[in-house]
Amino acid sequence: MKCWPYAVAAAILRPFLATAYSFSTTGTTLQLSGISYYVPPHAVGNVPRTVFEVDESTGLLPITVLSTSENSLSLDAVNNITAAFSKTDDVYQSGFAQGFYVQRRSANTQKPESTVLGNSTAFWVSTAQDDNPLPDGPYFVSTAGRIYQAYRLYADVQVAFSESSILNQDGSYSVLPANLPGQCLAVAVPSRLYFTKTAEKPLAGVRLGVKDIFDIEGLKTSNGNRAWYHLYPAANKTAPAVQNLLDAGAVIVGKMKTSQFANGESATADWVDYHAPFNPRGDGYQDPSSSSAGPAAGEGHGLVSLDNTMPLSPQFDTAGLFARDPALWKSAAQALYGTNISFNDSYPSNILTIGFPTQAKSELDVILTRFLGNLTDDLLYRLSRLQL
Repeated sequence: MKCWPYAVAAAILRPFLATAYSFSTTGTTLQLSGISYYVPPHAVGNVPRTVFEVDESTGLLPITVLSTSENSLSLDAVNNITAAFSKTDDVYQSGFAQGFYVQRRSANTQKPESTVLGNSTAFWVSTAQDDNPLPDGPYFVSTAGRIYQAYRLYADVQVAFSESSILNQDGSYSVLPANLPGQCLAVAVPSRLYFTKTAEKPLAGVRLGVKDIFDIEGLKTSNGNRAWYHLYPAANKTAPAVQNLLDAGAVIVGKMKTSQFANGESATADWVDYHAPFNPRGDGYQDPSSSSAGPAAGEGHGLVSLDNTMPLSPQFDTAGLFARDPALWKSAAQALYGTNISFNDSYPSNILTIGFPTQAKSELDVILTRFLGNLTDDLLYRLSRLQL
């Protein structure tokens, strides 16, 4: 009888000890030379764990992957390569020169070998041994020899994003599990060096923010409304308009704010579920307008399918783009609209204004009239004013 209390305790504890549970990692955030990075949980490659000396306290070492047709590389040659990386990519920096994973382009199978390169270790492998060589660029290697991609974290200082995202291995997306100080979202961007533009992938590596009325597989769609966001599950399919851009190589980095159900509303007045983005122009407090405020602050009907997209006015709804680079805009428009769009190399010769100021009665009028004058003078346009 004296053992009875202990028997009861054991019987009560046994179900808890046998209970199954799930456990997964969501990646790591770190700083390298003062710059914040996100390291996703899935590895993209492996090296023998004895190749690189990885600090046990941090668990990760920044390294550079590069490819060459040479059998050897001098320190000067590597410095030139990494300097070119830094000029073309905002993710890469000199801190990734702690080690080098060198992929030798050779038809001959050669054994992996380690060499000394300055103060770093260079591990040489032959691409003939690997059907899927790693793209050049910045990576992190773990104490176990696993290689991970590097994502740089930027602060969404314009508050233009409703959610930032990260690509999963299955092609769906998840909400980015990382943050930065400063009362705004962190946006993770992959290295541009991971992507190579081709005729089939003209948008390879182009970072894409998607207006939060388009479905993206794995993410919730808010349509600018908190109740809608919490009521409906994550999308199980990506909207065709967005998929066209992904098929052309674009990389989604997040969903961007819109007014409630994309209606025309006054920011932070009619539109209150989410704070409107801050307009990067002027003093930062100009009205960013409503429907496409998020995409505009961050950066024709029937032309493309609007399935898996919130409808506002089916007779007029049209998927569109914002881009600062006209050449990039052209490539993106071709990917989005396919054969339903054509381009002309000639430029219009007339400017038609409606409701444009004819006299400078305010500071804004001065800016507008000066801009219009410069545009017509420099491009030799003819100006016509339409009065309604």
